[in-house]
Amino acid sequence: MFWFCAIETYQDGGATAKEASEHLGLTPQATRRIAKQLAENKIFLVADVIGRTIKYKASPHIVSSLSGAEQSE
Repeated sequence: MFWFCAIETYQDGGATAKEASEHLGLTPQATRRIAKQLAENKIFLVADVIGRTIKYKASPHIVSSLSGAEQSE
């Protein structure tokens, strides 16, 4: 979940839980719970809210504080 929102969709402004669930092969409910927990711990930021749909992206501090080797892993 973190990799998808931090790396693959960061330039697009993040992703919704539904988009992440389709990519990761999880249920939308599971990805919503994961995203909510990551947002509560300030790893994810709420990028946009449209109605009840929340779009998440990774905190730029978390993404940029990793070394190149850590990002590759």
